[in-house]
This record gives sequence, C-alpha cells and structure tokens, in this order.
Amino acid sequence: MAAFYRSALKPKGWTEKPSVINRENMVLLEFEDGDKALSLMIMQHGDAVGVSAHGSALQVADAAGADASASAPAAEKELQAEEMSHLPIPTAHTFSTGGSGAFRNDVSVNVPAALDTVLAFYRRELSKRGWKEDDGAAIKSDQAVIAFKAPEGPAVLKLDRKNDETVVTLFLRHEADAAKSGLLPKPGQVKILLTNLTEKEASIEINKQSIKIKAGAGTKAPDGPSLELAPGKYRYSTKSAGKTSKPDELQVGPDEIWGLAVGPGGGLAMQIY
Repeated sequence: MAAFYRSALKPKGWTEKPSVINRENMVLLEFEDGDKALSLMIMQHGDAVGVSAHGSALQVADAAGADASASAPAAEKELQAEEMSHLPIPTAHTFSTGGSGAFRNDVSVNVPAALDTVLAFYRRELSKRGWKEDDGAAIKSDQAVIAFKAPEGPAVLKLDRKNDETVVTLFLRHEADAAKSGLLPKPGQVKILLTNLTEKEASIEINKQSIKIKAGAGTKAPDGPSLELAPGKYRYSTKSAGKTSKPDELQVGPDEIWGLAVGPGGGLAMQIY
C-alpha cells in the first residue's frame, strides 16, 4: 500500500517528506505540493490494511474541482451509491475517507445534500445489506444518530449539518472477530492497547497514571500494556527520548477498543473496535 501511494503521488508533483514512522506493520507517509499537505497512516491489521488520511490537500470544493454550489442542486436528487472500505457512500460527495481493520470498517463523507436526503440514502442502502435499525434513533433537523445491527456486528450512523453539507460518519464493528481475539473490555468499559513505535523505552501519561512501555512493544502483536477505563474524555501525553509531548485529548465510548501509540513525534490514537 505504501508503494502504491508513493508511485501514484510522485508523478502528480507530490514530494515525500522523511517519515518518523516506517515499520513493517505501520507506515506514516507525508507529502507536500506547494502549500498543500497530505498525511497517510497505513496500518496492518491481520490480513487487512487500514489507511487514514488528513491534511490541507483534502480540503477541496469537490472531487472534480467544480464549484460546490453548481453541484448542490443535482445532489438533492436520489443519491447513488459507490463502495468505500466495504461500506456504501454517495457518489455525490466533496470529501471522503475510510479505513478497515481486523475488527472494524468506517467511512467519513461530506455530502452536498440535505440531511433527510442522506438519511434516506443510508436507510435504503443499509437495508439492502441486511442491516436492521435499532429503536431509539435520535433525529433532528441538523443532526441524527442511528444504531444498526449488521450481520458483522453493531454499527452507528451519525449525520451532522456543517457548511451547507451533511457530514456522514459510519462505523461498523466486527463483533465475532473481536470476541475471538480476547481483547474486548468488560461490558460498558473501553480497552486501550498501548504501543511503543520507538527503539527506546517510552511512557504514556493518562488518567493520572504513568505507564512505561518497552521499546517496540505492541508493534507486531498486542503484547504491550493495556488498561480499561470508563467511557469519557481523557487527556494524555507521551514521553520518549527525554521529550514530553504536548497534551492531547482522547474521547472513548463503551465497549470500544483503542490503540494509543508512542512515536518520535508524540502520541497517535486510533479506534480499533
């Protein structure tokens, strides 16, 4: 996957910056093109590879470079579907990113259409896949949160209105696979797996605890330290090679699994389940 992105972006004028994370199972690629920046985190999860992207290069009017206002009226028609990370997304979108791992699939999409139009799209497309909508959907004019039960496990669809678009977040958990791994937390709790990407002992400060992590722990298997916490918001910082990172924030929910890694540039949090 790393070779694919390098070969695809170089001919388009992108220059790769030196990577602070370059391991067999995890690579951080950073590119720049003038004042535009693009970062790609590529992680191996068993037989699958997850890719997440961020940066100023992703902030564009739409995929074709056209004016967003020109495409908005067309988006109000019945939305058509395409596939990303084994999940449906509308073909009419201005931004999309997704990832897949051993225990989850997720997408985030910006759609230039009304919230009820996008909601109708997902209800239609997810029902085709055998997803069942749970009771208790919270639907307002500017936001919606709906829980589903898919064949693979529980899922949550979130919709929010922002800048005349509907922002979609869809997260699917692979319940059986997570249960087989033995990594699930106690019911109602969240488990955080700690990883050290550096070649020296490091530590993470979280929830008023300072946890030491051996060099390379957790990089090839979940053999690093872990902790279980109540759902909520936590501030954390990392210490590596005598340097302490700036505090960051992590918000976690019940029955989730998160990875929290120490790298040369600080901490990196990623939801695993």
